[in-house]
Amino acid sequence: MNTAEMALEQLLAGMLTLVVLFLPFVDPWADPDVLSRIHVLAAMVGAAYLLGAVFDKIYDAILGGAEQWARLSHVDAARADGPRADDPFAQDRIEARLRGDEGALAWMNSLRSRIRLTRTLAVLAPLIAVSLVVWDATVSAHWTGGPAGVIRVPHSLSTWVLAVWPGLVLALAWAFAAFLPPLPRTWQWVDPARPRQPLRARLHAFTPVAAVSVFTLVFWACIDGHGKHSGALAVGLALGWTSLWSWWRVQRTYFRFLASHDGLQQPPRPSAPTH
Repeated sequence: MNTAEMALEQLLAGMLTLVVLFLPFVDPWADPDVLSRIHVLAAMVGAAYLLGAVFDKIYDAILGGAEQWARLSHVDAARADGPRADDPFAQDRIEARLRGDEGALAWMNSLRSRIRLTRTLAVLAPLIAVSLVVWDATVSAHWTGGPAGVIRVPHSLSTWVLAVWPGLVLALAWAFAAFLPPLPRTWQWVDPARPRQPLRARLHAFTPVAAVSVFTLVFWACIDGHGKHSGALAVGLALGWTSLWSWWRVQRTYFRFLASHDGLQQPPRPSAPTH
């Protein structure tokens, strides 16, 4: 992947992050001429790029446990009866070797790009919906005008809580990912003949990203009592869950691709006995 494509992905992630964190503070009656000025647009693009470079790693951390679970579960069936290596799927080594093959490198970069985009949407889609709802719900609230008539500042503590809720949820999801003990590099098999991951490992892997949906539902239940914004919140949650499903599918495709270049193939299913 070239630098320009990577920069565009980071810019997109940063723009979506800007929406989540700062949309509730944008004055709905802001002068459009202010927003269209070159220096304002340049500042927004620069801020989005910087945020994208930082928050892309945060989104990677939030889904890092799920990625680790998918990576190791991919090799369970392939090495069910083989040796238990410390790292049965040396992903970094395989990727480094594939960089010398232009065709394989192009396909690998395409999959990794889709992984990053779906990962960003899986985390941010519900929070974007929450930010839109907060922005719409607080239009008539009492705010103090900010710089250039674009930014507004809440007066009351309750309005502050509403405004920072999407960012707070994002911080909590990252905290779950950062402070949960890491998943082991090898699974503990309950039955050596039938490897399977314990339920707690799955819950552990998906807790950070699930926290985003849980706190979105809490917001929906506590704030949107009359159902005025149910449609927006439902669309945000549906888009987040669909993006998470897409991320999972692309991630599995990526691991199968790497495994095919490492001689790590799933064993064929036993054929039915013939008489």
